[in-house]
Amino acid sequence: MAGMKSEEVTIGIFDVRGRLVEELVNDMHNQGRYEITWNADQHSSGVYMIKMTAGTAVKIQKVMLVK
Repeated sequence: MAGMKSEEVTIGIFDVRGRLVEELVNDMHNQGRYEITWNADQHSSGVYMIKMTAGTAVKIQKVMLVK
């Protein structure tokens, strides 16, 4: 698609202490809709933060992992 802008996208999972526990995405992506899955088998139950950065936009979401 002509004129489609590609931006650096990162998605990371952080524990409650702010430590990066897993990086899901760190790549250039075109604008659009994407789907990713976090396989949390090796992580314990608890509260985690998902941080997504796309260009200058930043979104943080709190999630509860229950096993």
